[in-house]
Amino acid sequence: MSKDIQPVCIWNLGEQESIIGKNGSIVGFGLNENDTVSDHLKYANISIVEPLECIASDRGVFGSLLSNEMICGKGHNGVSACNGDSGGGMFFEINGKWFVRGIVSFTPGRENNRDLCDGIKNTVFTDVKKYVGWITQHIDERVLHDENEVIVDYDEKLKMFNFETCEKWPFLMMKMFIVSRYNE
Repeated sequence: MSKDIQPVCIWNLGEQESIIGKNGSIVGFGLNENDTVSDHLKYANISIVEPLECIASDRGVFGSLLSNEMICGKGHNGVSACNGDSGGGMFFEINGKWFVRGIVSFTPGRENNRDLCDGIKNTVFTDVKKYVGWITQHIDERVLHDENEVIVDYDEKLKMFNFETCEKWPFLMMKMFIVSRYNE
């Protein structure tokens, strides 16, 4: 934990905050433009698209796989999640707070090699908002919340995330982290 690496809130904004057309941030060590595993954390903005637009972009893939529990997004200039990024978060900063809204699920494979992602195509994310009920049932609150000041046991003894930041569910936090300063 540091000033650049902190837990994020699980999406608790409901329907009042539409993400269609907005950019979410993803980070990961997946394959880069040279099809090699990145040796440093990479960052990308992904613009969220309407589900029908996503399906129309590749009916063969998205028509049969996209569901109501998923979000579809597209990077710019061939920037996307790729092999090795699955399971990472898609984050939105709203009113100075960071929320995880998606989990990288898949990007279709290339025409000439289905085993490698096609950075030109859309990326599909699991929609965290659709699973908040399940998450709350399976999180042990005692592990995440301590009324006392929580200290990370590292050399710097950094104070952890303020649990009141997430408002509606202060105890709901994923063990996912976001870096605010990236090595691009």
